[in-house]
Amino acid sequence: MTQTHETLTTPETRLDGVNRVFFCVAPSTINPQFASYYPPLGLLYLAGTAEAMGKHVTVYDAALKRDSIEKAADTILAADPDLVCITCFTETRFDMQLLAAEIKKRRPQIWIIVGGPHVSFTWEDTLRHTAVDLVAIGEGEAVIRELLAGKPLSEVPGIAYRHDGGIAVNDRPPRVQDLDTLPPPARHLIDMRAYPSARPYKNRCTQVNTNRGCPFGCAYCSATHFWGRKSTQLSAEKVIERITHIHDTYGYDVIFFYDDEFLVNKDRALKLMKLFREKTPWLKWITSVRFDSLNDELLEEMGRSGCQQLNFGLETFNPNTYKLIHRKVNYEKARHFIDKAIRSGVKQAQIYLLIGLPGDDPAGLRRTFLKALSLKATFISTQILRVYPGTIIDTYAHEKRVLPEGFHWYAPYRDGMPNLPTVPIYDEQPRALLVKQYKFLAFYLRVTSLLRRNMPKSLLALYIPLDVFAFRVASKLSGLFKGGADTAERAAAD
Repeated sequence: MTQTHETLTTPETRLDGVNRVFFCVAPSTINPQFASYYPPLGLLYLAGTAEAMGKHVTVYDAALKRDSIEKAADTILAADPDLVCITCFTETRFDMQLLAAEIKKRRPQIWIIVGGPHVSFTWEDTLRHTAVDLVAIGEGEAVIRELLAGKPLSEVPGIAYRHDGGIAVNDRPPRVQDLDTLPPPARHLIDMRAYPSARPYKNRCTQVNTNRGCPFGCAYCSATHFWGRKSTQLSAEKVIERITHIHDTYGYDVIFFYDDEFLVNKDRALKLMKLFREKTPWLKWITSVRFDSLNDELLEEMGRSGCQQLNFGLETFNPNTYKLIHRKVNYEKARHFIDKAIRSGVKQAQIYLLIGLPGDDPAGLRRTFLKALSLKATFISTQILRVYPGTIIDTYAHEKRVLPEGFHWYAPYRDGMPNLPTVPIYDEQPRALLVKQYKFLAFYLRVTSLLRRNMPKSLLALYIPLDVFAFRVASKLSGLFKGGADTAERAAAD
């Protein structure tokens, strides 16, 4: 149900007199495991933009602090802001909804704008079912700049707002072509050391974005639709400047290059890695890459320049899924490049797999895991495929009626899973089967990944055949991977 507002909007409405701007990461009370491990770079870019315009800026991460809705509202209102900017994800959409309602209940005249990947694709649901006044769609720097400059809403690109009983939406602004021109993320406005980062680099690692945009368009990811296919980039020199500042100011020696595809421009990547060796010899770094973006030269340079960990989104080896998910992984190429990465000096090679992909079946899933376990990966993880707005999987879910009747993104939703229970499972296959497969596979992978990560690399080649044999026996005995979904479902029910 839409809330009542005192901030009524028309296309000529302006946010005049805004001086105090409060940026907030939505709480994560419903999915407490979805807490902040790294600083909110997108929000910090916007904070930097507002600060460059002379505004008084506050940044607050309610998810990091694990604050309640009431505590978050107390913190925000204590700063007496003129504008509250909230970022949320699909996992925290209900917390954002509750927080916006609480703020409006206590101080209806405050403007609230919400942004991020989730609301960029659900702006209509967001305005119909939450108390926010404005939704920012896509890149937010131009939105913040034009709003704070006092432009009428009709002239602010990339926003949606209520008007005349309906919803008005403005075209997105042109993308930022040169990321060097943006003010840097306002890291000085947060306590960097409060962010734990991920293991095994606890309190030593923070992240940097070096590009925006993804040309690949995988069916389960919204990055291509959020940013666009064309990659826009920080110059190599600006990347060195940023990581040097982070090292000298905050003491971090491990950087996670948190790009959708670090190697989207191979020549730039090679230049960067050579600069790492020349300018930042202390650097240890992590990134995510695709197998079809790699070559031996890149991997050798990664090892020489301090790369500690490569994350590979392998997802599946079942050819029945490739066309449906817009992704294909060649097993021999994966085997070669993971082996090459380890031999080149990369300490950890992590791979990620998905359960429940369209076109997959229990026998195909088992074959994927057998092949994955035969690789020299030091860590293997899996998740059930989830439905996120802005993805092709979201389109499939509506076409195949996977989502409940009458579903909208702010209708109450729980799937009973302990992790991310508010993000819909893509259950084209029987849900009970997917959940049992997940529990079996997740347990098995936790054990083998613990062994793989900690054993000497010289023993990994000896361990892998034993691991494959153990999984072959255990998965067969489980009865969860027999033939098609119907056969496996009957076995799971026994």
